Amino acid sequence: METNPRLGDPSGEVVSNEPFQMTERGRKRKILEDINNINHNNDDITPKKKDENLMKMGINKTYAEIVKNNENNINKSNTKVSKANIRFCNLAKKKPISKPPKIMAKSKKVINHLIPEKKDIIHGNSFNLNPNQRWIIFQKQCGRKQKIFRHELRKWTPIEEIDFLLHDKLKDLMKIWDKPKVNHKESMITWRKASKEILIAGMITKSYDSRKFDDEGNRIDNIIKLQKALKRTTTFQKKVRNDLKKKGNKNAEYRIRQIIKKNKKKFKNIEQILHFNDQRITKLGERLKITNDKYEYLRINKIFENKPSLKVLEQNKKNIVEISKEKMHEYLKEFFKKGNCAKPQILKEWMNHMKSQQVNVTQNYEFNEEYFDEILKYSQNWKCPGENGIPIFLIKKLPSAKTFVKKWMKGVVENRIPITEYDIKGNAYAIFKKGDKNIESNYRFINALNSHYKLLMKYLNKCVREWCSNLISDNQFSGKQGYDGALDIGITNRILQEMGQFAQGWYDMQKAYDSVDHSRLKMIINSVKEIPKPIRNLLCKLPKMYKFSVVNCSPNRDENGKIIKEKKKSWITMKRGIYQGCSLAPWLFCLCLAPLQWKMKQIIDPIDLYGQKKIDILLFMDDIKGFGKNKNELDKITNLIINYGKEIGLTINKDKTEYSIPDEEKIIQYKYMGVYENNKTACDEINAEQLLMKLDEKMDKIFNSKLNVKNIIKAINGCVIPTCTYLFSHEFSDEERIQLARNVDIRIRSYMNTKGMKLSSISNARCYLPRKQLGLGLRSTEVEMDKDTIKNFIHIILSPHLKFAIIHDANHGNKWRNRAMLAANKYGINLQTNAENTKIIINNKEFSSFNLKEAKYKIKELINEFSDKSWETHYKRKKTFPKIANEMELECPWLTNGNITPEIFYKASMYQDNSCIKLNSPGNTESKCLYCYGRDNSKHIMADCTNEEMVKKRKTRHDKVLESIVNSISYEKTKKFINMKNLRKIHEIKDIKVAVDQVNYINGETIHHSRPDLIIETNNQLIVAEVSVVTPLHLLSAKKLKEQRYTINGESEILVPSDNLQEGSNFCSYLQKNSAKQVIFIPLIIGTLGELDGLNQKCWNNFIQLLGLSPELIWRASKIATEQSIYIVDQYIKTKLNN
Repeated sequence: METNPRLGDPSGEVVSNEPFQMTERGRKRKILEDINNINHNNDDITPKKKDENLMKMGINKTYAEIVKNNENNINKSNTKVSKANIRFCNLAKKKPISKPPKIMAKSKKVINHLIPEKKDIIHGNSFNLNPNQRWIIFQKQCGRKQKIFRHELRKWTPIEEIDFLLHDKLKDLMKIWDKPKVNHKESMITWRKASKEILIAGMITKSYDSRKFDDEGNRIDNIIKLQKALKRTTTFQKKVRNDLKKKGNKNAEYRIRQIIKKNKKKFKNIEQILHFNDQRITKLGERLKITNDKYEYLRINKIFENKPSLKVLEQNKKNIVEISKEKMHEYLKEFFKKGNCAKPQILKEWMNHMKSQQVNVTQNYEFNEEYFDEILKYSQNWKCPGENGIPIFLIKKLPSAKTFVKKWMKGVVENRIPITEYDIKGNAYAIFKKGDKNIESNYRFINALNSHYKLLMKYLNKCVREWCSNLISDNQFSGKQGYDGALDIGITNRILQEMGQFAQGWYDMQKAYDSVDHSRLKMIINSVKEIPKPIRNLLCKLPKMYKFSVVNCSPNRDENGKIIKEKKKSWITMKRGIYQGCSLAPWLFCLCLAPLQWKMKQIIDPIDLYGQKKIDILLFMDDIKGFGKNKNELDKITNLIINYGKEIGLTINKDKTEYSIPDEEKIIQYKYMGVYENNKTACDEINAEQLLMKLDEKMDKIFNSKLNVKNIIKAINGCVIPTCTYLFSHEFSDEERIQLARNVDIRIRSYMNTKGMKLSSISNARCYLPRKQLGLGLRSTEVEMDKDTIKNFIHIILSPHLKFAIIHDANHGNKWRNRAMLAANKYGINLQTNAENTKIIINNKEFSSFNLKEAKYKIKELINEFSDKSWETHYKRKKTFPKIANEMELECPWLTNGNITPEIFYKASMYQDNSCIKLNSPGNTESKCLYCYGRDNSKHIMADCTNEEMVKKRKTRHDKVLESIVNSISYEKTKKFINMKNLRKIHEIKDIKVAVDQVNYINGETIHHSRPDLIIETNNQLIVAEVSVVTPLHLLSAKKLKEQRYTINGESEILVPSDNLQEGSNFCSYLQKNSAKQVIFIPLIIGTLGELDGLNQKCWNNFIQLLGLSPELIWRASKIATEQSIYIVDQYIKTKLNN
């Protein structure tokens, strides 16, 4: 068979053109199968001589019948019949043979070969199967629920072949979607069949990727292997111990003898075997704990990077609710019963109003494929597939699946295909809010829906928002395009409070999303004429089919505590409420409150905002605040909200509803939009107290988690500081704001000091400088407050819907303007507005309302630049190292990447600044070296000490850095690592040859410097590289020394670089003479704690570019050098303290 290297095979070995390499056993089996396929003719099988006369007796009879009829003619007493003939006769009696038997090949039984997660599908018989054969195997599993485990398409995955098979299965089903009309049952059956075929295709793509991933995409292969090994060993121990207890039992004794016999070369008796396995269980348990800790570290960091929220730090891996499923379902069935609504008087008035309105009805609502492609592109691949188990990943990667879903969506939009319960029903996850975890009402339920239904809802949400862009009132600030909802409502609310003493009411609805009556929702949707009628009909049908099952509850148990298996999945039918988890749900809820806002304008005398806008209530989803000119007006607002709520099924939560009347002495404090306020303004003292309390909670949560340094800073910058700046945008005097911001900064730094991330004696500049300048990239609260002050002023000027805010500010002493101008001057920014207050001018550059985001970004850029320069000046003011770092433009790749623990940054920054009190430092100037009696500062220990033991440790550090470079090359080229013991030899890595620390690479060399660390031979180049780890002061001199040794004169030993070195014989010139390839020398010099200056950074970049590698090679080398240097210093300190 002709062979060639398989596309994408990392090993680069010669394999067959089939998807997998055929093993020896596979070849034998194939030969047998070929034999089995030969057609057997009757002429090929000749009967025995004894049976020739039998054939003449009955030509039309079968061979078995002839034998059966001839039995009586045989004299059994005189004829010796063999046992084989007797068996054949007995068999003929039981089952007649109509055809001569064929030669059957023996085939080995495959265990669990149908399940892709089992090893047999990868390492067993299916290893040789093509996609078609795999399809046949997996098709047998269609009877039971299958889960497509997370995987990736490998280079050798035959995706086109798999898609061709899927297209062949779906082509008849696709024709159904092309029909003029599809009934309900037909649609459901079609989707059921199609889901099975798509799942099979997904199982086949998974079978080509043997790696194991969790739901977040982290590898869990090692954990699974260790768990299996631990379980296998523990089970073996239990069985052996049970057999030992059964004295006198022959079977048990036999099993023990067999175990001893199998292990007789290693162990003498069963006690030794048990002792060995006990030790093995202990070691496996320790390894599993270490692996789990490492996995949890990677998992939590990856989740946070994808979704930077402190909520992810609280989530367990499984996130199981303690309440049983039966108890939860009983509560939900009772809760989602159809409620009693009041007569829809307000609603009918609004409906009559909508009928009388002349609107542009959307005539052209044909399916838009561009919308579909955009929605599919930005949908997450593996996010909660839903009840049918099909992830978005398969719809994206398999064109046939994508076409099938697209045709279905088109048919639904064109009103040819109905939505069914199969499409809508979902798996709900109970998410805890607050309070007692054993009370069902303290949870909210988010549904994981089928992927095709999710895509449809995203599509309709996009269309509906375009059709009804003016339907939702301006008083609803949530989810409106061009609005910054929280900021806009905060500004409007504060302006209303400053304008005068109005009566105010704060209203809260109980379970608002889950309480909307379906019949009222249908009435509201049908009244919106902007939406085409077929789409309206579709939206009205959806609530009737809302159905879900909670999947993260504890299993049901009987009286003895045993788990009761669920025979059939139980479902909750929602007879009221809007589906949470659906993309269209927020818009539908806002639409439900549209009649309320319309009625407010009819009966309430609104507050005029300088002729620009009229306000009676403010809404942010279901957070409602009412403003009345007096108590009577507020009573009208309150009654209207209560009465309309009853009409659509909503109930006011009296415990969370408050009123404030100007004439009354009672002072009301209410938390609205995250800010405590009264009837006049924000409550500064309470807000400041709550802010510091929240800050402590969040910082404890961050530092008690397993986040790395990069994500800790990201959490502080993105989750802690914005809470403070949001609060500052509401109130506080200028002095209070600055003082509070500084207190917040001090608290954050104190957490970093006490939690082991930064030494208190290290300059604060190391926190605030960018990571490329040896800092952490932390943002100062004071700076962020000033930044937000300027950005908020720009937002007011450039937002067309906030013109009243400009007039209000001018009438109240230009408070916002003055604050913004003062902050801009502080950072050297020339900030101005034009005469009409419609444009912003930043450093003579003009920005209009179309450039709002650009203007804000410009402010952010200028202030960050100013702040970084200020901290840089502050950092290099006192110590030596900061001056060196600034002059040489030092950078630490390990810090730039940020994937390190706080402990590493703590020690690295301490040793870089020479601030360790246990060594010779400004606080301990008399400390001497244990070995050479010099000053034992960190620089001396990491690079200068001449003691043999210390030199040996530094050589180990050099070798570790060299190993990381070679392994980076090997892993990126072949996905394999090289063992340290086999490092010093010539490695053939795919299409390159890597010689590591080789003597006499070219025969006949007589020069001294002829043993570089690396010689990499490619098709047209020879790259010579020399690795060195030195102090930051010697980075340039080390680079020069290496270049002189290998490119100028290598005849004799050169210990220090020379300015007047004469050119002579050198290693690179020898290589050039003996090879037709281009020779390139690259010195790979790095600092003891991973530092790189500008010139050496270019050398490293040149090295990875020539080999086509990623920058992660530099990061790994930098991290290894840092960890090894820290280890050297730590070991020295340990030895010093023990002496």
